[in-house]
Formats: sequence, structure tokens, C-alpha cells
Amino acid sequence: MVKDTSRHWTKKDEQYSYNNEYISVLRIASSNKWTKDPIHNYMSKMWSIVVDIKKNFTKLENYIKLKNNIDIAITPVNSGKYKGYHGIRIYGMTQEPDIQIISEILNYIFKGVL
Repeated sequence: MVKDTSRHWTKKDEQYSYNNEYISVLRIASSNKWTKDPIHNYMSKMWSIVVDIKKNFTKLENYIKLKNNIDIAITPVNSGKYKGYHGIRIYGMTQEPDIQIISEILNYIFKGVL
């Protein structure tokens, strides 16, 4: 059974501050997309942590472990205010971005390297 997805969306600058030698967070956002699988038509939510990448972190051990366990990717921002930056995209969410969870994800990725 597919959970109901919140139809709200987020686009907030300066909602969350995170800065280290690898990234600076610029925006927390979310978007919704109707997805069709062979049986169900449902809405899926993507969380976006829009960042200025200072140093490649995709080879860090904890990022690789996380990528092996959740649907996460780094993709370019192609339009809008932050065009040219990147988004840490977390797919398959059902609720709006939770700052505590985002903080835990970022702390996990960079644990032991800062």
C-alpha cells in the first residue's frame, strides 16, 4: 500500500544553515510528481537540499553507504535563482522536508571527515 503524499511543497531560502569545507546549504525545497507504476498512480515527493559544492563529497564512505540504502542523488539545478548550483535530491518521500532529518543526513555524510 502506498502512503498518501502531502501535496504541499517547500521552497525556502535560509531555512537551514549548514556550512563546511564541502558544501554550503542555500535552500531547502520539495516538489511533487505524479508517478505511474504498473498498478498504482500516486504522488511522489522529492526533497532538495540546494547546495554550493566546494569540494566533491560523492566519494566519501558515508555518502556511498547512504546512496546504497536510500534513493539519493546529486543533480544540477537547471533553472531559477540557484541555476548552476546542485541539489542533494532525496526521492520517494511522502511528507515535507524535516529539518532534523536533513541535519542528521548531512551530519552522517560528513561524519569523521570534518
